[in-house]
Amino acid sequence: MWTAVWFGALSLAACGDGSSTSAADSDSGSDDALDSDGDGFGDAALGGTDCDDTDPQIHPGAPEHCDGHRNDCDDAGWTEDLGVVSLERTDGSWQALTGEWTASVSHNITEDGTVWICPGDWEVSLTLAADLALVGVGGAELTTLDAGGIGPVIRIERDGLDVRLSGLTLTGGEGIPFLVSDHHPDEYDAGGGVHCNADAALALEAVVVRENSAVLGAGALLSGCDADILQSRFEDNTSERHGGGVYLDGDSLSRFSDTDFLRNHAGFSAGAVHLNQATVTIEGGRFEANSANSGGALMVSGGEVTVRGADFAGNSAVEFGGGAIDLFTGTLWVEDTTFTDNSANTSPDGELEGRDGGAVKLSWAYPAHFSGAVFTGNAAYSGGAISADGGTLDIIDSEFRENTALELGGGVALEGSNLTVTDSLFQGNEDDGIWLYDDATADINDCGFYDHGAYDVRVGASAGSQWDDVVTATCDSEGCVE
Repeated sequence: MWTAVWFGALSLAACGDGSSTSAADSDSGSDDALDSDGDGFGDAALGGTDCDDTDPQIHPGAPEHCDGHRNDCDDAGWTEDLGVVSLERTDGSWQALTGEWTASVSHNITEDGTVWICPGDWEVSLTLAADLALVGVGGAELTTLDAGGIGPVIRIERDGLDVRLSGLTLTGGEGIPFLVSDHHPDEYDAGGGVHCNADAALALEAVVVRENSAVLGAGALLSGCDADILQSRFEDNTSERHGGGVYLDGDSLSRFSDTDFLRNHAGFSAGAVHLNQATVTIEGGRFEANSANSGGALMVSGGEVTVRGADFAGNSAVEFGGGAIDLFTGTLWVEDTTFTDNSANTSPDGELEGRDGGAVKLSWAYPAHFSGAVFTGNAAYSGGAISADGGTLDIIDSEFRENTALELGGGVALEGSNLTVTDSLFQGNEDDGIWLYDDATADINDCGFYDHGAYDVRVGASAGSQWDDVVTATCDSEGCVE
């Protein structure tokens, strides 16, 4: 029995008689030459036809894989892998998928591994039923998966899976039926770009989710699906009801890091992200020009959301308020985040009419906390920056500049709420810095109030308040105008 280890052209061989051979003594001129990689083709260096005898995926007539190599030794015209898709299984074997993906649109992938997708536009709707990574080798600008409106681009409905997507554009997806929850037993088409309705782990990195549609979660449905979304972009997705970008339902625990939401729209609430009893952390990223009837960018309907270091700009709520964020129920934490030019939008005649919370609207029983937040140029009927109706609101080390309310509370308007504000600046808001009404209370400490159109702090019927070290022209430590 022979055993051999090759070092260049030198073979060290062992046999019962201890003999050895050189390359010149071995078979040559045919594929009876030594086949080191076991692909059935001998080494070309020894007279065979295998141009790379170290890789079983490379030999004459081999299918092309998305691996950066010329797999078919007979293909003298190969320069790079374009329009090629391959599955690399976890055991190291490969399967060419190019023909399948070219021949039809709907595909199930049931084997664990990595799907390598070389640059190209692929019309596919993929159901993933294994632990998989889908990698766009050329990046999202060069590699597109387009479902063509026949269903979601990516569909995950099996518990326990670990799925990772990177370097892809997902577009042309259409939602499929989804039962929202036990307490809201209605079925809607959901998840156009990604439909993840399972106890699964999902990661997106450098993925663009664009121009998908659904009733809920046009860009993505995450129901029970824990998602980690990094350096991605959701843009121009449209939902008929909720969550133009993403709809999160149930026990989902998700994180969005340095991910942008641009120009997404929902017919009712949450142009960008809708939470329904879910938990979300948003770190960095930009929410811009998203729109809905309420919660232009973000709607919290139960659950908890933490926002750190994000930017909300030019979002609008066209009917019920909360230009950037509408906290209906749940908990909201905001740190080091900017809100610029958001609006509880205008009526057809251009007036801000009956809509509250140009940047943020807080409703019902909630706790909301803002630290290091900056509100500039936001506008609404009342509460140019923040409108609060019930619950508790804590504001620390924040700024409110040049926000506008058509009626009251250019900076903050509170009705039946409890406000504590510390070390914060209110400047140039129209027409008031803070407006308190209907059993609202305020504890204002070490704050500055300047250049307001009417009052720095206005106290309406049944409201109470106290001030400590307030620097203002019309409101000092002795009290404010009532």
